[in-house]
Amino acid sequence: MAEEVVRYVDIRPLVNDVDNIKKDISLLNNKINDVSESIAKASEELESLNRQFMELMEDRVRAEALSQATTELVRVRQEIEKEFGSYGLVRETMLGVLQATDLALVKKTTISTVSEELMISTPKYWLSPCLIAVSAWINNDRDLAERAIKEALKRDEERTALTMALICRRNGRTDACYEWLNIYFSHLNAGNFSEGGYTFVDAYINGVFGSDEKHICSDYIARWLSQIKEDDKEFEVKQEKQWKDYCVLKTNSYSGMYPTLKDYSPEFDNIMAYTDRVYSVDNLIKEFDGMRNADVEIEKIKKRVDENLVEVISNYAVEEIKLRDDEICFQRVKESNGKIKYNEVKQALLQQRANKQQEKINFVEQMMKAITDKKNSSPSERRTAISILHPYINKGYNEYINEKKALFPDEININVNGYNMKANTNSDVNALKQGYRNYLLQRKNEEIRNFTGGAEKKNAIAAIALLILGIFTLTFVIGFAFLAGAAYFGYKWYKIKNEPEKYLGDINLRFDNELNSGFQIIDNCVGEWQNINNKVNEFDNKQKYLVA
Repeated sequence: MAEEVVRYVDIRPLVNDVDNIKKDISLLNNKINDVSESIAKASEELESLNRQFMELMEDRVRAEALSQATTELVRVRQEIEKEFGSYGLVRETMLGVLQATDLALVKKTTISTVSEELMISTPKYWLSPCLIAVSAWINNDRDLAERAIKEALKRDEERTALTMALICRRNGRTDACYEWLNIYFSHLNAGNFSEGGYTFVDAYINGVFGSDEKHICSDYIARWLSQIKEDDKEFEVKQEKQWKDYCVLKTNSYSGMYPTLKDYSPEFDNIMAYTDRVYSVDNLIKEFDGMRNADVEIEKIKKRVDENLVEVISNYAVEEIKLRDDEICFQRVKESNGKIKYNEVKQALLQQRANKQQEKINFVEQMMKAITDKKNSSPSERRTAISILHPYINKGYNEYINEKKALFPDEININVNGYNMKANTNSDVNALKQGYRNYLLQRKNEEIRNFTGGAEKKNAIAAIALLILGIFTLTFVIGFAFLAGAAYFGYKWYKIKNEPEKYLGDINLRFDNELNSGFQIIDNCVGEWQNINNKVNEFDNKQKYLVA
């Protein structure tokens, strides 16, 4: 009875409830999906708002930086104009006076009046008394010129000396020019030599300043070299090595001229180590001769000197630098529309200046740079460098020549078909050939004896042995090698057994070919060896031991 009750229980309501739950779950999932989509959309909108906010903030920061830079730029320029406006006027006037005196288009009184007014308005600027001195000079007022020069020297001795030296040069006052150069050169540091300093040395060597009767400049050049030697005890050794290495870089290979010697003489590398340098000497001498005897355009050197004069006059005063740096930095911020910051630009500017100050190059290095970096040096600068450095260049060149000379052999070995013979410049080619002929004859006779003394049997045994080994090892790669060997010795056995006369003829033909080819190799080797010795002897006899 109980079983029947259980059997007829109506579960449809339960099924309906389950279906309802499924529907509710489905609706819940849909709502969850809707919520997820809403959250994702909200997240995207939030991210977009965040980007917009950040862009807005960046725009605001840029706008503030741009606004600040614009304002500061106006302030800095006003301050420059207030504090140093007269300095710029002095610079412009000085350049104008120099041009006016060249063209003789301005009255002397006008120059005097303008110069005196600027002197009053710039009580600290070094260029103002220089301007007064030039004005007094034009008006033949020696007393005023001397007093003005003394004041200029107190304010900036180095710039004043250089400016006056170049002005004297322009006006053909040689003695006065050298007196000023003497003062300017006394400020130059041999261990950190400026490109401008080397420009004036170049001008001096090439006669732009006139005759140096008191040897003022030449004495300074000797003094700078001595200073460098004192600071670096290895200077002479380093110079020799550097110029030797320079010559090595200019060395070409001539091994292609001697192909037979290359293939058959073990000393070939030692032969060419020296021979390549001997062959390269002519090009080296031609290169240095070209630099030493280069046509120099004096007017171009004078133009460079005058450009340096304009640069010295146009450079800002030391007290201006801070404000000028601020002007540069704020201008760059403005040009970037506020994207870069003042502090970043200022730090980069100061770092660049510090790096430049640390890049020291001494007087000798400036000259070496002129020779080795031809793209960035003038013919006159290279000629000047060689005129001063030629003792060191020649020492390096001699080391370049002698370094490989000891490797050059007195005699060579020639290896032809297993036969080694020695040859020197006095060797008899016919004797070398006879030795080679005897060697081949001995080899040929030995091979014939082997043939007549059981070669047939030996080849048969070898063929059978290799065949057996090949069969047993056929599953391995070596088995094929054994079979190939068996085929080779089998073929020899067949030839010897069935064609003995032909086999002997093959031996004779092969040895005749080796004899003829060997004779040709011996002739070529001895001929090439003789050619090399002629070149080396010619070089030694001419004693080309000076290259610069």
